[in-house]
Amino acid sequence: MPADPRQLADAAARAMRAGDAARAWTLACSHERTGSVDPGVLEIRAVAALRLGRLHDADAAAGRAIEAASSTAAQARLLAHRARARLRLARHKDALRDLDDALARAPDQPGLLGAKADALLHLGRDDDARALVEHAFARGLAHPSLSIAYARVAETAGAAVERLEAHVDDPALAVDLRASVLFQLGRLHDRAGDADRAMEAFRRANNLVRTPHDPAELSGVVDEIIERWRPASIRAVKRTPRAGELPVLVVGVPRSGTSLVEQIIDRHPRAQGLGELPDLPQVCVGRLRARARAYMAWIDKPGGLRARELAQAGGAYLDALAGGTAPGVERAIDKQLMNLFLLGPAALMFTDLRIVWVRRDPRDVCLSCYMQLFAASHAWSHELAHIASFHRDADRLMGHWADVLPDATGARVHQLRYEALVADAEGETRRLADFLGLDWTPAMLSFHESTRIVDTASTAQVRRPLSGDAVARWTRYRQHLHALDAVFGPVG
Repeated sequence: MPADPRQLADAAARAMRAGDAARAWTLACSHERTGSVDPGVLEIRAVAALRLGRLHDADAAAGRAIEAASSTAAQARLLAHRARARLRLARHKDALRDLDDALARAPDQPGLLGAKADALLHLGRDDDARALVEHAFARGLAHPSLSIAYARVAETAGAAVERLEAHVDDPALAVDLRASVLFQLGRLHDRAGDADRAMEAFRRANNLVRTPHDPAELSGVVDEIIERWRPASIRAVKRTPRAGELPVLVVGVPRSGTSLVEQIIDRHPRAQGLGELPDLPQVCVGRLRARARAYMAWIDKPGGLRARELAQAGGAYLDALAGGTAPGVERAIDKQLMNLFLLGPAALMFTDLRIVWVRRDPRDVCLSCYMQLFAASHAWSHELAHIASFHRDADRLMGHWADVLPDATGARVHQLRYEALVADAEGETRRLADFLGLDWTPAMLSFHESTRIVDTASTAQVRRPLSGDAVARWTRYRQHLHALDAVFGPVG
């Protein structure tokens, strides 16, 4: 790695242009450690951190860049980057304030207008977003982010498709932005029932952002956890577990319905959804020496855990949950999906930890993941075969925890299938409430009426009533999904 600040800056810029967010972030961090302050490199760090899901770092780096930037245009652009981070950190008012500040500096900058439209959509203010975009178009302004926002609110797909297609072959666009255009174009074709054109758009999008991934590496980690976290080994751990009714972990493979389930539980007056919290992984890494890599953290074996450390970790995690919940809340929902790698140590912290395992037809899950732009750390999400392998490993690990944790620790696991929820919403939500120790309420069926902000890929879905539209959607794409057969077996 170069040591000269100028060389580091040039290398970071090249990595960013090539779409290698991880290398760009590493080089930008190394540049900052030289003591040199360059707002351009700080911007690279912020944008790369956003792509990697390092939201606090993106917020901080953008803030430092704003202070160092000398031009009004640069300040406006950096304010938009910081707003994107703050939106995903649930700092919604701060995000909108940043965007308004940016637009005050550059009122006719179409990229900023697109960023504000995206923020408004994120907050459920669809009518405001539509009005902003249509006003921008009426003034002759154009930008990929405006076209993406328009595609999300347009009543008919035709004009939206035309606007998106105007951007897909623009070599001047940043890789992430081109990919976002293609993902949105694919979703429009999917909505129109054109599976072939949809899949071509998703293929092009995923090819743009693909990064190296070795499925065997994750399989090896899962093999190791299953082998070492056996009932006898778990029972041998000396512990003084906390009696805490507050935490509820909702886990499952991404796009399996976990955001929907969290939203349903959140509608109960004595429960609160807290989103995808970083606290359990942070506690396990900081206090229990968990290993961390990309999107996951895990503990090799239970034998190295100590009672005092487990008690401290459990206390720190409870404090984090309590700090985010309103008065009177008795169940706090942590929907960090990658907690599934840490369910063993989490169950050892408490006497009767509640875990909700959400499952869905694996082919529907894999297809939905392929249609979604995830953070760069999810390198498994850009090839169907890799997604299927990830699903298989995550599912067998969760199956292991469900088999061993109840008897070995007292943890309770409730399986909820997405398809069953769609078919019998009241029955499934009644069973869910019973598992949580809560009285069922009809409000749990009106989850789509919630004004709560959902900061995941399922933002739009949880604002609509339950329907069977997404059940067996994979059958429309059957001819494109042969890569899944090696994992799930051929379909007759």
